[in-house]
Amino acid sequence: MDTNLWSVIYGVHATLPIMLKQGLGHIVNTSSLAGLVPYPMQVIYDATKYAVVGLSESLRYEYAEKEIRFSVICPGDIITPIFSKIVDSEGSGAEIPENGYPVGEAVSYSLDKVSEGHGRIIVPEQPNNDIYGGYILGNQQVEESS
Repeated sequence: MDTNLWSVIYGVHATLPIMLKQGLGHIVNTSSLAGLVPYPMQVIYDATKYAVVGLSESLRYEYAEKEIRFSVICPGDIITPIFSKIVDSEGSGAEIPENGYPVGEAVSYSLDKVSEGHGRIIVPEQPNNDIYGGYILGNQQVEESS
């Protein structure tokens, strides 16, 4: 909760008054695909990431007329060292998923979407848009692996 949600709340709380004073700004928060699609056995993680999406999207509308923009990045499997911190049943780090997306491409894509003014940024766009769309339409089961 502290890392995934409260750090975002504190960051917004610290930066929003500055942006209001200067009359513009853009806050970019990081959630996860798990903030859009629930994954089994990750209830706390999912809940915190859903909260970040909800917070970001609510503030986006609340502050739009004040020229303060909000974006929320919802990454799927990005190739970072975080996988080595996930411990499997044998005490080893998790393997990087085959469909993992290179971090440099994720950053570039995300920054392009932020500069275009997008509010919700799903990265990589595919297959994650299909996963999200399938979940929303009830056409796709969510698998245990994200």
